[in-house]
Amino acid sequence: KLSKKYTKVMCYEFSSTPEVAKSYPKAAGEVQHSMMSALGMKNAFQEVGMRKEGKADVQTLQVKATITELRLVSTGARIWGGAFAGRSHVALDVELIDGATQKTVHQEKISSANNAWGASYTGGSSDKTLLSDTGKIIADYIAGVNPSK
Repeated sequence: KLSKKYTKVMCYEFSSTPEVAKSYPKAAGEVQHSMMSALGMKNAFQEVGMRKEGKADVQTLQVKATITELRLVSTGARIWGGAFAGRSHVALDVELIDGATQKTVHQEKISSANNAWGASYTGGSSDKTLLSDTGKIIADYIAGVNPSK
């Protein structure tokens, strides 16, 4: 748990390593959009948005994330190779920053992967939703570490 309760979440633009960005240029944005939508639906924070320049107030938690690994099995590979095409996976470094002090208050490596057999059974649907699902996992993590009082 964090040492104090935050009522606002503001995000830096999520990023990817150069290797990931080359192959999946829109991945970071998809994870971020999913995370922000999920946080908004949880009603755990009064405000969820993009970080603005300047110092934030003491109730603001800022979020940075970088995708460090990503592999998405394509639909064609899933159709032709099935489970033998392997599994899709993603890994991110997530940093939570106190808005007032700009000091890191928590860091976590978050990763997710699908089951290759399950993905082949569903025609690759879990390959297609991996980034969105990961955004929801990050939202759950942020809501979970923020104290209730």
